[in-house]
Amino acid sequence: MVLFLDYYLITDKWYKKGFLMILFVAILTSVEWLNHFLGVLIHVNWQFWWSPSVWFGALILLIGFMKGFRILLYKGGQYK
Repeated sequence: MVLFLDYYLITDKWYKKGFLMILFVAILTSVEWLNHFLGVLIHVNWQFWWSPSVWFGALILLIGFMKGFRILLYKGGQYK
């Protein structure tokens, strides 16, 4: 996920960011289902479409936290 944020900050066009989001959702979903197939993480009554939805939401939340944290860092704190 840190790699995703690094690539997200490098890209400048919205369509590249969209492609990056789709790519990382696909990678994270396939790793999750590979874990299920190998028996590391067993999904019980888990629908396939839930995985991309959860990863998409997690990446959106991660971008939001990153933007908030960067605003806080650039603004400075009480010890500025």
